[in-house]
Amino acid sequence: MCGLAVLAASVVQTATGMGFGLLAGPLVLLVQPALVPGPLLVGTLATLVPVVWRERAALELATVRGAVLASVPGVVAGLLLLQVIDVRMLGITVGLVVLLACGASLAGVRLPGGPRALAVAGFASGTLSTVAATPGPPIVVTYRAPTPAAQRANLSVFFVGTTLLSLGVLVAGGELTGGGLAAGAGLVPFVLLGFLIAGPLRRRLALPTMRRAALVLCLLSGAALLVRSLAG
Repeated sequence: MCGLAVLAASVVQTATGMGFGLLAGPLVLLVQPALVPGPLLVGTLATLVPVVWRERAALELATVRGAVLASVPGVVAGLLLLQVIDVRMLGITVGLVVLLACGASLAGVRLPGGPRALAVAGFASGTLSTVAATPGPPIVVTYRAPTPAAQRANLSVFFVGTTLLSLGVLVAGGELTGGGLAAGAGLVPFVLLGFLIAGPLRRRLALPTMRRAALVLCLLSGAALLVRSLAG
């Protein structure tokens, strides 16, 4: 089940530049909480790097640099939070964040753009990345991409930055060990298969269609996680 969730999330992430953590995070928390956040972050990184390489011509590093820098204190805050929050509360928190972010995006809510808003989103994304391998919601509803390729490239490079920071902090804080890294490596084949499957979809589906589909899937997974977590 975890492999299928990671496969589906990899397809969505590769095609749109968003959705891996939003989709895989809640689903994996439902069926195998031990894989969140550390091992799932390993899978996240394996999803992002090929996309950044393929879309490198559309990269605009200056656009997301401030958000990446702001994610550093957010990652540290996430580690501190991870040490005091229990699994049930983690599920409730992630479920609510996913529901709010996806619901807002589907409703057409657009947060103010600009460097300051991106910095705030970067801090929040860094926190969520470390806590639940779900950095997407704040940056997805804040970042404005000029083209589909720019969305995939710049969101992916931002997520690479937050994922590397979160992995480093988790290892340094003793929250991620060799066993966790090995479990994350076991997700990589599903990630790579999703990358290959998404190639034709990326060329055939309009970005708005794929984005809406991704948000609906994420909304459903977030709702399922919230209901199960509230039920205890």
